[in-house]
Amino acid sequence: WLVPTMSSCANLLQNTGLVTHETAADSQSPQNADILLRWGAPEVLTSNAYQLGTESLVLAVNSNNPLQSLTLKTTRKVLSGEITSWGALHTECPDCFSQSYDSSFDNQQILLNFYPQGEDIQHMLVDNVMGGYPVAVLPAFLVPDTNAVNQALSENNYSLGILPSRGLDNGSK
Repeated sequence: WLVPTMSSCANLLQNTGLVTHETAADSQSPQNADILLRWGAPEVLTSNAYQLGTESLVLAVNSNNPLQSLTLKTTRKVLSGEITSWGALHTECPDCFSQSYDSSFDNQQILLNFYPQGEDIQHMLVDNVMGGYPVAVLPAFLVPDTNAVNQALSENNYSLGILPSRGLDNGSK
């Protein structure tokens, strides 16, 4: 989701090109690239680092999903697998949904979408949202990137994922 912005910036500079290569965060090293973009600093920092900006993680669902908001406590219950269906979530927090909650959601499983364990965004989720506690392993889908999360959300009203706030597309909220 960041590549178009980086490309438009590079196009403004004469005699400058930009080649991007997406790799797993745990396989990145300063020896293999001129610039590394990461969420937060790595555990061991062996080169100069600069903060380019800030971003928020958001819990996202399909735009047709009646979920409006969740408390941190309820979010942790969902992401840990303690709450596994939309009906159980509605029972736990009826105020978290719009007034037009559709009871057809009641028996539907919450389809969680997580990133691989070595990815920065997954580390941020576990450290900052889950307070160091692990997320559910099953039932959850492993997604490679934010585009895959947006695709999962747009294709299924029962999916739930984590995205950078600027990574939301028209099919998600």
